[in-house]
Amino acid sequence: MQAASLHVLLVEPSSTQARIVEGWLRDFGVRHLQRVESGEAALETMAGQLPDLVISAMHLPGMTGTDLVVRMRESEHFRDTAFILISSETGFRYLEPLRQAGVTAILPKPFDEPQLHTSLTAALHFLEPEPLAEGSFAPEELQVLLVDDLATARRFMRQILERM
Repeated sequence: MQAASLHVLLVEPSSTQARIVEGWLRDFGVRHLQRVESGEAALETMAGQLPDLVISAMHLPGMTGTDLVVRMRESEHFRDTAFILISSETGFRYLEPLRQAGVTAILPKPFDEPQLHTSLTAALHFLEPEPLAEGSFAPEELQVLLVDDLATARRFMRQILERM
């Protein structure tokens, strides 16, 4: 998958921050880009047209980026959508629920254009991972045991392995 074919939903209440991120995304080749200012607006927009990637700030009107990704993962319709969080939070209590929910990347604030590009590349690999290289095994015979205490994390890992 190429950046030009990505449909990106940017959830960012700050118009200044949104202009900066939108400009960089367009520089990377993203052509299908939509912006909303709140988590509720993001969920409504996704119900109408599902994006390939959601990029969200942590602090949104009415909910946090964590709340948004958790609600997405609880919905069968939005469950497999790639998600990048932009956050100045660094504490375990903020970031661990995001990791468990299966975020594709976490961008620390402040960030620069190369860091956003790295996160976008991670999202592209998530959406279309490299196939497993066939070595001394037959892929159809490979058995994998996934163990995690959270169903969302197991689902996320399973999805990546199945795409490979």
